[in-house]
Amino acid sequence: MSAINDFHHEAMEFSARALMARMRGNTEEAAALFEKALENELAAIQDMEARGSFAEPTYSVLHRSAGTLALDCKNYLLAKQLAAKGLARVKHPEIEKELDELFEQVNFHRHLELNGVELMDGEMQLSLRGPEVGFGTVPLPDFTGRANTVETFIYRIVERMGGSLFREKGPPKKHIQDNYRTYASTPIPGSFAISLKLGSPIGQRMLDTSEIFNEFMDLMDLANSSNIAEMEARVPDPAYLRNFLGLTKKIAPDGNRIHQVGFTAIRNGDTRSVLFTRSAPLLPMPPVEESDTSEIVEISGVLRYADASGKKNQIRVVDDADRKQHRVEVPTGMMNDIVRPMWDAKVTVRGVRKGNSKDITLQDIWESGTEEPGTLEATAGVTPMPLIG
Repeated sequence: MSAINDFHHEAMEFSARALMARMRGNTEEAAALFEKALENELAAIQDMEARGSFAEPTYSVLHRSAGTLALDCKNYLLAKQLAAKGLARVKHPEIEKELDELFEQVNFHRHLELNGVELMDGEMQLSLRGPEVGFGTVPLPDFTGRANTVETFIYRIVERMGGSLFREKGPPKKHIQDNYRTYASTPIPGSFAISLKLGSPIGQRMLDTSEIFNEFMDLMDLANSSNIAEMEARVPDPAYLRNFLGLTKKIAPDGNRIHQVGFTAIRNGDTRSVLFTRSAPLLPMPPVEESDTSEIVEISGVLRYADASGKKNQIRVVDDADRKQHRVEVPTGMMNDIVRPMWDAKVTVRGVRKGNSKDITLQDIWESGTEEPGTLEATAGVTPMPLIG
């Protein structure tokens, strides 16, 4: 078993180095490191099979990991074969779900290949798939809501990378709107896919388009894997972090009408894709600071009041049953883009009440009637399945 673990640990080290190289834009280095990671993970599987051992969950975990690495290497056929082998023996429901998601990712990439999708440097493709998506058709709110949120996300990336403090009120500055306005092309039939590009600069553009899209893809990838620790390291400003995670929830699949939200971009001739399969309710938000006397509470009602004029952002949620008003403090980064659009809607708020205070500090908010997030513990992050056996 030690040889299997050695191969697996080597694979994880190469994979971590590959991810860092990709984030730095070193695509050739990243590709070589992903290949080495895949070689080691396949060696672990071969060693296990040579011993006649198919112990679970080790066997299916190795296939999930190797399949993901094959996807990173753009070896889609091998990725599909590895996912199928893992599914044939998997016994753990969480790993089965992850192998199913791997299958979906392979199909997504194959769909792009078979439909001859071609993008230019500086363009990004947004695609939607699900029961409500037809041949080049999609329910308008499912598309426009996500497209508008992507544009908001891009403005926030430009502001952050340009060194601006988080803008809690009002629209982006005019030169940012002019230079980074998002344009959409004609939809591509099959799923529902459009290519997005940023408008030509009127003045001096601060950031390159591909640099912005690469940052967007990195953040979406980290959010989809619930890697909050890495996001905090990458985005240390709490306001921007809350904002990015909140916007990601608005872009993510709803788990009902839309099952997949995919993004594809080209940088320096290298194609990169992120397939969002984790539904919005399962995505985490940064935890709220607690004390010994804190309690986690959930309240539901209609959002009737939102005030961003004072030192503290506040909303009030009116309970339908007894008309009681609950006062909720909104941390910086959430009011303008996340909370305010829910005005006059029935919402559920999760937050922390400290001591004898009647005020609640917001941690998460969603429109009632949609699938509720799990507990804070369940959404705090994803713990990798250990190798045992």
